[in-house]
Amino acid sequence: SSAARAWAGKSVKTASTPTITSVGASTVTYHTDLTFRTGNTQIPGAMRVYGPQVTDNLASVLGGSPAYTSATVTGISVTGPAPACTANTAYNGVGTNTMLAGPATAFLAAGESCLITVGVDVTYPYSATSFT
Repeated sequence: SSAARAWAGKSVKTASTPTITSVGASTVTYHTDLTFRTGNTQIPGAMRVYGPQVTDNLASVLGGSPAYTSATVTGISVTGPAPACTANTAYNGVGTNTMLAGPATAFLAAGESCLITVGVDVTYPYSATSFT
């Protein structure tokens, strides 16, 4: 699940269509890019949003059947006004779930936003009947 710490903000998450990156004797690995946008949706001249943050726990997103065997963050990038929109390069979606590393004093002015892209490889057990 994802959440924005900024009460005046809004967060939206999308995912690209997964692509198969490898198939082994007992596993199949897919790659997808997750995109998050968080921002200050107030009208121009309104309040600033200090310390914006987006969190995402990959385990809660990737649940289902069959259960995945591993999920690896392959990269994270952020665009938007610095320092509020600074990537947390330690984000791994497992124990470190915060995506932004800007200081608490950093802010998004009205109408500003951060666009976060996270690459993820997910491996599932594979057999002829795994996905039927």
